[in-house]
Amino acid sequence: MDERDGATTETIDATPMEPAGGFIARFRRALGGLPESPPSARFSISCWLFLRGLGLTYLAALLSLWVQIDGLVGSRGILPAAELYATVKERFGGGGFLLVPGIAWFSASDSMLHGICAAGVVAAVLLILDVLPALAAGVLWI
Repeated sequence: MDERDGATTETIDATPMEPAGGFIARFRRALGGLPESPPSARFSISCWLFLRGLGLTYLAALLSLWVQIDGLVGSRGILPAAELYATVKERFGGGGFLLVPGIAWFSASDSMLHGICAAGVVAAVLLILDVLPALAAGVLWI
């Protein structure tokens, strides 16, 4: 509370990110003042654990896929990727990439499929080890 010229006004700790005129600041005060620590300090352990778990999940999935890739989408697999992409391109033209996106559009050879799995495994290990986590997560997302 400020007292100027005999008038009492309430000071609101509003930030530029609070267009509601300090509603959040008033709400925090009403709750007894929640900690004002930055999100990076409050969630650093959770973020670290989440990324390690995500890396482990990707590692398990990609290792499992790598073992089975030849029989699933390899050149002599159940549904060869090269034939799938050729059929999609024939029916839908260049717009087929939007229907069936993937790196294998560039090449769906067996060596390329194994290379994709290898790159994913390396990225997953990097994510688990916390080495270039943003780059590793980006590679895994692709």
